[in-house]
Amino acid sequence: MVEQPKASGTKQPVVEQPKASGTKEPVSGQPKAGGDTRADDTTYGFNSNTGRLETTLTSASDKPEFNIWDQRGNDTFDFSGFVQDQIIDLRSGALSSVGGMRENVRIGEKTVIENAVGGRGNDRIIGNSADNVLTGGAGADTLMGGEGWNTFKFNAFSDSTRANADLLLDFKTGQDKIDLSQMALDGKVTLNFVDNYTGAAGDTIIKFNPQTGRYLLATDLDGDGKTDFLIKSTRMISPEDVIGLNIKDGGYL
Repeated sequence: MVEQPKASGTKQPVVEQPKASGTKEPVSGQPKAGGDTRADDTTYGFNSNTGRLETTLTSASDKPEFNIWDQRGNDTFDFSGFVQDQIIDLRSGALSSVGGMRENVRIGEKTVIENAVGGRGNDRIIGNSADNVLTGGAGADTLMGGEGWNTFKFNAFSDSTRANADLLLDFKTGQDKIDLSQMALDGKVTLNFVDNYTGAAGDTIIKFNPQTGRYLLATDLDGDGKTDFLIKSTRMISPEDVIGLNIKDGGYL
């Protein structure tokens, strides 16, 4: 049975049905100051490849404020360098609140940003109708993929802990994926799907908690029989949905 995460004292955002973020008029037409239009695979924010100061972040003290028009390529919002709680909304015409500011990043109408990377706060990330890759990072993040075939990516065991577990709001089993492959590789741990903890490092179980109504994906990293890594979901998760999980009879997915 999965141990339930203890209260951490940090707020955990709950968004069951996010509305279009912000109240400002969506930006359309030609870019204004701080805007950007591109046709290739582009990363905006941290680790940017735009070559423009307006859409490049290098410090946690940066104060971003930019508008994006981008209809081609596979593109990413990267706000991984911030520690504040953030709202990252990938929907067309939406406003995001990042880096401690409010409604400071705009997506133009008909613009498609496929991927988002959160920071170390309790972020809320909302996908769109494209196939999104959403990475919450550290903190108790709330992730909503939207209509596409989405991947929820976890790069470190600290991204979703027992005390600060991420919540997936609209996971679609058989369609969406949870990617633990990089996390397992960097942590040098083999993740094995089991019915119950066996005392082996890397044991991973998937259970439904009727008290909370949540599905839980939990991993014992050190073999002590306790949950170290934990993801919560409002919807069912199957072992076949998890990239990097060894289900023994079928090998790695």
